Amino acid sequence: MANPERSVALDTLPSITESLLTTTRSVADSQQVAAVKYAKSVKEFANLPDGRGANHALPANFLGKLSSRWPTSATQNGTRQRISEAVEYSSCADFVSKTSSESLKSSGRLLFLRGFPSVEWLGLIGGTYGIDPEFFMRFLHFKPAKSNLVNHSLPVLPASTWNILELPVITIGERSVLSGLVDQAEINSMRKEAKAKLQEHHNLLRAYNNIGVTSSVVREVAVIDHSCFTLKQRIWVCLQPQRTKDGDQFRWTLVVWSDAGRTPSVKSILDLNALPSEFQTDATSLAPIIDYKPGTGLAAQRFTSHGHVHSVRGAEAPSQLCVGYGRTLFEDIMATDPLYSLTEVLNLTTASVNQYLNLLEHKLIGFTDDEHYDNFDMLSNLRYSKDILYRQQRQLEQEDPKASQAMDCIVERYDYLLTRVKTLQAQCQDAISNLMNNINLKEVKNSYEQSKRIAKLTFLAFVFAPLSFTTSFFGMEIGLKGLNINSWIIMTFVTVSITMFLMVCDVIGWVKRLHSRLRDLTRKARYI
Repeated sequence: MANPERSVALDTLPSITESLLTTTRSVADSQQVAAVKYAKSVKEFANLPDGRGANHALPANFLGKLSSRWPTSATQNGTRQRISEAVEYSSCADFVSKTSSESLKSSGRLLFLRGFPSVEWLGLIGGTYGIDPEFFMRFLHFKPAKSNLVNHSLPVLPASTWNILELPVITIGERSVLSGLVDQAEINSMRKEAKAKLQEHHNLLRAYNNIGVTSSVVREVAVIDHSCFTLKQRIWVCLQPQRTKDGDQFRWTLVVWSDAGRTPSVKSILDLNALPSEFQTDATSLAPIIDYKPGTGLAAQRFTSHGHVHSVRGAEAPSQLCVGYGRTLFEDIMATDPLYSLTEVLNLTTASVNQYLNLLEHKLIGFTDDEHYDNFDMLSNLRYSKDILYRQQRQLEQEDPKASQAMDCIVERYDYLLTRVKTLQAQCQDAISNLMNNINLKEVKNSYEQSKRIAKLTFLAFVFAPLSFTTSFFGMEIGLKGLNINSWIIMTFVTVSITMFLMVCDVIGWVKRLHSRLRDLTRKARYI
C-alpha cells in the first residue's frame, strides 16, 4: 500500500517562507496554464449573475493577479516563466516534478501550508489538485469592522461542507509581572487596545497590504488579565478526492493549512503588532501545547530526531506540526484512511483547547478573589470570560458531525471539551449571579446604615430646633424686661418636652383615630 507524502510536502507549500515561493527551476508551462485556468474558473464562479458565487469574491480577487504574472498566452506560446532564486528550501524546486510523477504512485497525499500565502502558490496548488475554492475563501475571510459587504453565509451548516474542517487552535501567551493589586482599568485598556490592533491586522490582511508571505495570521486575541493572553488561530483541512482515468483506486489529497507562520518563534507574533503594547516586550513568551500520549515520556528521540526548532520564548502551537508528522501513526493505515491521517492534527487542536479551558478555570478562581478585585472589576472579568467561552462553544459545536462517523476517540475529545466549555459557562454565570446578589445585599446594607444615620440626624434636629427657637425668641428682646436666665430655661424645657412628645407619640395618628371614633359614634347616634 502506498504511503501518503506526509511531511514531504511541508517544504513545498505555503509553509514555505518567501523563499519557498521562489525556486531556481522554471515551472512547467502546463502547470502555469492549469494555475491560470484555475484562477479564471474561480473568478467566473464568483461573477455569476445570480450571485451564488459571491462568497468566492475573496479568492477570486486574490487569484486575479495571476493574469498579469502568468499570462495564459505566454505560457501557451512556450514562454518559460521563472520564479526568483530559492533562499532556503531547495526541495521546493521539485514540486512540479513530484506532482506530475509521484502523485500517480501514491493513493494519499498530505500537503501542509503555513501562514499567509502568495498568489502564485495558491493558484499552483489549486490548479494542480483542483482544490475547492471554498477552502481558500474560508482562510481569506476576515470580517470587517464596519461594512455593508458582510458575508452572512458564514458560519455555514456543519454538515454542508463535508470535505472542509475548521479546527480551532489556541496558544497561551504570558509576561513576567509583579504580583499584587491588579489595576482593572489597565486590563480594560489592554482589551480595548487588543481589539483595535486586531482589527487593523485584519484590515491589512484583507487588503493584502504589507503582509509577508508565510507570516502568521491571528483570528482573535483575548486578554485574560494583566499577565496572560491567548491567541486564537485556525487549522483548515480540505479533503480533495483525485480524479483517475481507471477509477479503480481511490486517491485523495489532504491540504492542511494553519494560520501559524513558518517562523517558530514568538517574534512572528510580535512582528504583527496585534498585541497590546504591554505585551509587545521581550518579557512575553508563548506556552507550549502538551498532549499526553502513553509511553512518550521514554521516547524523546522520536520528537527530537525530526529537526524541531525549540525557541526559548516559545512559538505558536501549529508552527511545527508538519515537522516529522505521522511519527505516532501507522503509515499503512494513513495511506488508506484520510481521517486517520488527521489524528495528530486533531490531537493538537483538542489539546490546545483543553489547556485554554484549564487556564480559564484557574483564572475564574482569581476573578472572584476579593483580595485583588472589587465587585465591579470581578463582574467585568466574568462577563468577558463568559463571552469568550460562548464563542468557543460555537466553534466546537461546528466540528462534531464530520468526525463522528469514523473515530470515536476524536468524538470523545470534542464531547469532553464541549462539556467543559458549558460547565465553565455555567460557572461564570453562577459567579456573576452570586456577585450581583452580593452587590445588591451590600447596597441594601448601605441603605439600612444610611437610614439609621438619618434617624440619628433627625433626632438631633428635633433636639436643637427648640433650642434654636427659644434662643432666637429671647434674643429679639421685644418688651421682655426683667426676665432672667431661669425664664429661658423653663421655656426651653417646655418647648423641648412638647417637641419630644410629638416625636415619640404619634399625635397625628391619635387625632385621626379619635376623629374616626367620633364619626362612628355620630353615625350610631343617628339610629338611636
